[in-house]
Amino acid sequence: GAGSYDTHKASAEVSGGGARSWYSAGATGSRSKGFNACSGDPATFLGCGVIEPDRDGYRNRSARLRAGYRFDDGIEAEVHALRVFGHAWYDGAFQNESRVGQDVYGLTLRSTPDAPWRVSTAAGRSTDRSENFLDGAFESRYVTLRDTASLQNEFDFGAGQQATLGVDTQHDRLESSVAYALT
Repeated sequence: GAGSYDTHKASAEVSGGGARSWYSAGATGSRSKGFNACSGDPATFLGCGVIEPDRDGYRNRSARLRAGYRFDDGIEAEVHALRVFGHAWYDGAFQNESRVGQDVYGLTLRSTPDAPWRVSTAAGRSTDRSENFLDGAFESRYVTLRDTASLQNEFDFGAGQQATLGVDTQHDRLESSVAYALT
């Protein structure tokens, strides 16, 4: 695709599988040179308060993958991964450029030990990164990490009757170049 402000977007995807396996993969990219989003006056704070006569564009790229397999004993295993990158320019007195990234990946296992009983377990991690700049000079960095895991049991008792029992855990962490005080 293409549009105004020298904007372009492209994506591709492939998927398939067989009796026991499946997969899908895709990639997307987009960019725009943008336009001058702010014509301000820092002395009077009219407009947005800064004078940056530049184009405020962006670039984004992503790729993803999902694949699975069903073994002879009925156990299914599936993996997934996602990676995203972004770069944006904007007008600002404290920051005017941002680079971001995200990674998400995980594993899921499913089995049916007995006909009315199904078990699934999943684990994954997501990471978000952000680096911020002012006129090309580093200003700040943020990284968040999230680890998750779950176990779920489903029991069928009859037509339309089911009990579900499970447990989830989640651990979050923040790393930053900026100090914060918790109150």
